[in-house]
Amino acid sequence: MPVAWRRAPIYVAANLALVGCGSSSGPLFEHIEPAATAEFTQRVDAFLVTDVSSCAIGRACSSQDPARCFYARKAGAADLLFEPAGLDFVPPDDPRLASAEQSACFRLLLGASERAAARQAFADLRARVSVASEGKVELDLRVHELGPITAGFKRWEQGTGLFLQPASLEVQGLSLTRAETDYSFAVTGESTPDLGYLPKIDVCGGTNWQAQGGFAGTAYTWLSSGCATGSLLLWHFMTQSYFALRDVTGFDDLYANSYPDCGDGASTTRSWFPMPSDCSRDPDATSCGSSNCSDDAFAAHVFAAHWPDEPGLTGNHCRNQRTDFDETSPDAGGVCDRLGH
Repeated sequence: MPVAWRRAPIYVAANLALVGCGSSSGPLFEHIEPAATAEFTQRVDAFLVTDVSSCAIGRACSSQDPARCFYARKAGAADLLFEPAGLDFVPPDDPRLASAEQSACFRLLLGASERAAARQAFADLRARVSVASEGKVELDLRVHELGPITAGFKRWEQGTGLFLQPASLEVQGLSLTRAETDYSFAVTGESTPDLGYLPKIDVCGGTNWQAQGGFAGTAYTWLSSGCATGSLLLWHFMTQSYFALRDVTGFDDLYANSYPDCGDGASTTRSWFPMPSDCSRDPDATSCGSSNCSDDAFAAHVFAAHWPDEPGLTGNHCRNQRTDFDETSPDAGGVCDRLGH
């Protein structure tokens, strides 16, 4: 599963936010330019996936406990419980539906109000980064709308929920990105009873590092719309920053997630970079040893003490001047040749 995730409210039929199928009332693309005075500018490409159709296929779950199964719920019908192992997601016209032991098709829509809320959440992320970094880091924010797409999901590894695969965005999304893209996010909607089954969305947000399943040369975060808040986006932004330093920049982290006791950290604080989940273990943080951390306060600490000096953070392996991942020469070949096309 995406190793970096944060649990938020579980959305099931009983409390799933209802969204409509209305047409877009806003622009398909929005660009918020960074402040000219920022020391570092990071490009964020956010994809609002307006319409996803998919079908779950697989075996009946061996347990009757919904917590141990992937489930699909439909008004007036019994839950369909799927065995997590072997669960697959296919397009609605896939021939495997006919031979599947059981199947449930669903459609997730991101309505006009949910798209507006997601845009506001990303604007909030931009503001939070600016405040936490005291203007040192500004976001070049680009919000795109995509859809419809089909299938696109996989089972949350070692779990019972689902996760939108970054590959499902490639046909419509890669042309909108560039090597300057440092961070990639996708937001999907939820469902309404009139659209069929309601799929289980357990952990409703997670982040992949590049080798695990990045997008457009960067790490990748997926969120269900109910979890797309400024606070959670900041948490995943800082997580992607960690992966960018480790996997793209080749940062040699002094502690590599194995920290000394609180207060015993090295004086060269930019020699390590903590993840947001390290807020109670980062030895030079005031939150070290605490069971309750503030995301904004810890982000401010990371920007002040651990954010890299010049040339700053590079989040895309297509501009790190190395041959890595699927490249055939430095920053060329593989996905790098598909950006902007």
